[in-house]
Amino acid sequence: MEVFAALCMDTADHDKFLCSRDETSAPPEFYEQYVQEILAAVRHNAKMEFNGIWKTNHEVKYPDGSRYIRKTDATILLSKKINDMQSYILGVLEEHDPENDWMVRAVLRRCVPRLLLVHCGLDKIVENTPEAYLNAMVATWIADEFVYSNGLQTSEFGFFQFMRSLEEKSEGEVTPSTM
Repeated sequence: MEVFAALCMDTADHDKFLCSRDETSAPPEFYEQYVQEILAAVRHNAKMEFNGIWKTNHEVKYPDGSRYIRKTDATILLSKKINDMQSYILGVLEEHDPENDWMVRAVLRRCVPRLLLVHCGLDKIVENTPEAYLNAMVATWIADEFVYSNGLQTSEFGFFQFMRSLEEKSEGEVTPSTM
């Protein structure tokens, strides 16, 4: 996420807000807050992953029906589903359909650390960051959120409902004002 912050910010801002002046000086307050936001995101993702593995381990049986799958097998199945979904979403985003702009912006408002959203603004983030990087972030967020929330037993209609809910929640959303 430090690379992402460097992409989002102007060089002067990056040096001022994310770099220490020398080896003995404390990191800037902005950096400390950014680290806390990243840690919160890591904790959120770890909790989603744990819950997804736990749920799958208690819902999915081996093909012979003898017992529920092991957590390691649940991890493999979840990872495959997430990777397949992420690849599909990336393919859709690479078509550059303007109909998908709402989705990209809605997801970025959810997965970009709030401190960066406020400091840089979403427009500047989109302008400064390579499209492939943003698309990967969006595809990863959607795939993770959907699969970990809904598990392996969900359907295409479940995904439609998930995306519809995202669209409804994002209507009228505004990006926080820049600093």
